[in-house]
Amino acid sequence: MLTFKDLAKTYKGIILFFVAMFAANIVWKLSIKGDESDDVVLLFNTIDISGFFNTVSHFTTKICYICIHLFDRDIQFFNKMYLHYSNDNGVCIIWGCTGIKQSFIFLSVMLLARGSWTNKLWFVPLGLLLCYLINIMRITAITAIVKHHPEAFDMLHGYLFKYLYYGLIFLIWIFWEEVIVKKN
Repeated sequence: MLTFKDLAKTYKGIILFFVAMFAANIVWKLSIKGDESDDVVLLFNTIDISGFFNTVSHFTTKICYICIHLFDRDIQFFNKMYLHYSNDNGVCIIWGCTGIKQSFIFLSVMLLARGSWTNKLWFVPLGLLLCYLINIMRITAITAIVKHHPEAFDMLHGYLFKYLYYGLIFLIWIFWEEVIVKKN
C-alpha cells in the first residue's frame, strides 16, 4: 500500500516547487505595498520603488505595442501605459502586468531548486528572459483579443492567461529538473 511517506518521497521536487512558489508569493505580498492602479506609490517595506515599476510598465507597454503594430496598424500607444484601438477598446498595462512578480517567484524557486550553481548562473537569467517573453506574448494576445471582444478581458487576464503563465514557469522548472539536473 502506498503511504504518505512514499508519495512525499516520489513527488518531493514538485512539492518543493509549490512550497517555494507559495512562499515567494507570500513574501511578495508582505513586502510590496500598493494597489494595482496606474497612479500609485509602491513601497518595498518603506522604500519607494514606484519609479522602477513605472519604467518597466512603460517599457513593457512599448514592446507590446511594437508586437501588435506588426500585424495590426489600428493600435495606438499613449500616456506610457495605454494601448488603444480606434473602436475604443484597449488595455492599460500597469505595474502588476509587467511580470516582475512572476520573475521573482521563478527566481525564488530556482534559488531553492537542487542543481549546481554553475548551471544556475546561465539557466536563471535565461529563464527570467523567457518569463519576460512569455509575459509579452500574454499581454499581446490579451490586447489583440480585446479589440473585438472586450468582454473577454476579465476571463483572459484573471484566469486563462494567468494560470497558463504559471504553468509555463512550472514547465521551465521541469526542464531544469529533468534535463539540466538529471544530465549532471
